[in-house]
Amino acid sequence: MSFVVFSDDIFFTRSAGGLMPIDSLREENLCIIDIESFFSLHDIKHRVCNELTDGYSIIFVKGRGMLSKVLSSLEGISRTASVTEFIRYINEGRRYTVYHILTIIDSLRELRNLTHTEISVACALRRQINITATSQLLHCSTKAVYQRVSALAQKMNLRYGTHIQYFLYREYTIEELQQINCMKHRPDTGVFQNNGSTPHL
Repeated sequence: MSFVVFSDDIFFTRSAGGLMPIDSLREENLCIIDIESFFSLHDIKHRVCNELTDGYSIIFVKGRGMLSKVLSSLEGISRTASVTEFIRYINEGRRYTVYHILTIIDSLRELRNLTHTEISVACALRRQINITATSQLLHCSTKAVYQRVSALAQKMNLRYGTHIQYFLYREYTIEELQQINCMKHRPDTGVFQNNGSTPHL
């Protein structure tokens, strides 16, 4: 069995590694991903693509940060869970394949659940420093932009407009968002589709 931990927390990495001998009955390649250690979804994808093969199963450790909220549809174990809970989850918890995770990340990064209008608002928000400047760029009222941005945040499982703005700044260049906006009406083409070097089933 091969075991790896993706985390920038040395103490957490060592602690998680210390639990693995208990799971001696399992014969699998396992990766534990500490979501809060990553800056963006793109960073998670990059590391998965470069360091894992198809044969790995993935377990997520979730916190209270922005990325954990964006990935709230995925099952995982809390970073504050007890040792007993961690051991149980390692043995019985939900596992994801590499392909499944890459598909979910691509779907989120391509904003597939947003309308063309919502993506246009996201593009404008990414260009500007605040809602007022965004409303001026879009030539509409500040109230209308607040409503749109609030809807964007909810669809990404975020609570406030400032959270979605922070997410956009961390996740995309302006050019990437413009590309997504242009491709919205071409559903058969993925902006961030996996290339031949990406692990797949």
